[in-house]
Amino acid sequence: MEINTQIIHELLKTKSDNGSFSGVVLVRQQCTNMIKYACGMADRSNSIPNTLSTRFATASASKMLTSLAVCQLVDKRKLAFDMKIHDCLGRQLGNISPDVTLHHLLTHSSGIPDYTDDRRKGDRESVWNNVPVYAVQSASDYLRLFVEKPMKFRPGERYLYCNSGYILLGLAVEKASGMSFCDYVAENIFGPAGMSESGYFESDRLPQGTARGYIGEPGDWRTNVFSLVPKGGPDGGAYTTARDLMRFWDALTGYKLLSEELTQKMLSPQIEDGDTGEWFYGYGLWANIQDGSTVKFSCIGEDPGVSVRLFVYPKHGVRIAVLSNLSETAASLADQIQDLIFPAGTFKLGDPSTLLSCGSGGGSCGAAPRCGG
Repeated sequence: MEINTQIIHELLKTKSDNGSFSGVVLVRQQCTNMIKYACGMADRSNSIPNTLSTRFATASASKMLTSLAVCQLVDKRKLAFDMKIHDCLGRQLGNISPDVTLHHLLTHSSGIPDYTDDRRKGDRESVWNNVPVYAVQSASDYLRLFVEKPMKFRPGERYLYCNSGYILLGLAVEKASGMSFCDYVAENIFGPAGMSESGYFESDRLPQGTARGYIGEPGDWRTNVFSLVPKGGPDGGAYTTARDLMRFWDALTGYKLLSEELTQKMLSPQIEDGDTGEWFYGYGLWANIQDGSTVKFSCIGEDPGVSVRLFVYPKHGVRIAVLSNLSETAASLADQIQDLIFPAGTFKLGDPSTLLSCGSGGGSCGAAPRCGG
C-alpha cells in the first residue's frame, strides 16, 4: 500500500490556511515518517509557532500510561487485576462498592460515578463550578468529587466511561510503588521508552516548547489555564510530542516496557463499547475488531483547548498522530487522513468517542507493528 502524501499535504495546508487546525500531524508507514506537518501557534501572545518539537497536552489519551503503570506493577506482583481497590488502598472509599477491582477500573466497568457527571451538558469547564480548579493538586484531591455519590450499577455489569476509575488506579500505583504517580511514570515509562520530550507539567510554569491550549474562536481566543487542573494525573493530562507518541508505541510493542504476555493483555479487547460488535476497550485504549482481529487501535484525548488522536493500524503498519491545542479538532482531521490513506469501504471505522451505549464482550488482538525491536 502506497500513501499519497501529496493529497494529505493539500488537506493539511487547507486546514492551516483557514485556521481550523493548530497543531502537529505525523503519519508513519512501517518505520518511515511519511507526513511531518506543523501549523498554527503554540503561544499566540508571543507569536511562537507550533513545530514538530512542540509538546501538547493529551487529556485522556494518557490513560494508556496509567493502564501501563498498573500492568507493570502486576508484572512485578505488587498488584493483581482481581484485587479490590479498597484492599489496594487500605482505606474505605465512601459509597464505592467493596467489589470493585482493578480490572473493573481499567475497563470502565466499575459502576462508580464519574467526577465529571455534574458538569453542564456540552460544557467541559463547568465541572469546576463548585470546586476551584486550583484546589486539585494531586490524585487524592479528586476523591471528594465522587466517593460519596451513589454507585451507578453493580461492578462488572456493563461499560460506562469513567474518569474517576483512573484516579483510583493512580492511587493504587502510588500505594504499590511508594512513588508519586507522575514520578512513577517518568521513571518507569517515559525514561525506558526514550520519551525525553514528555512529562506532567504545571500549567502556570510550562517549559519552553510547550503549546498553550486555546478556547474560543478567531479574534477572541483565551487560554485554558482556568479550565483544567494545574497538573495532569492518572485520568489524563500528560504532555508529549508526536515523535514521543511513536516512541511510546515502539517501546510498548517491542516489549521494552512490559512482558509480552501482559502487553498483549493490555492491547486485547476486554469489554464492548457499544452494540456494534466492532469497538472494544482494552486497558487504556480502544480496539476496532473486524473478522476476529484488531484492525485499528485508538488513543483519544479531549479537553478544553486540547484534542489528540493516535490511530494505529497493525495489519498495515500505519500510524496517524494528530495533536492540537484547539478543542475538538484532531478527531475530524485524523478521520480525514485515514480516509485518504485507505480506500473507501476498507474499514467500517468511526471515532469510539461518539459511542454512548454499553455492553460487554471479548476477542483476540492482532500483533501491533514495531520499529527497531
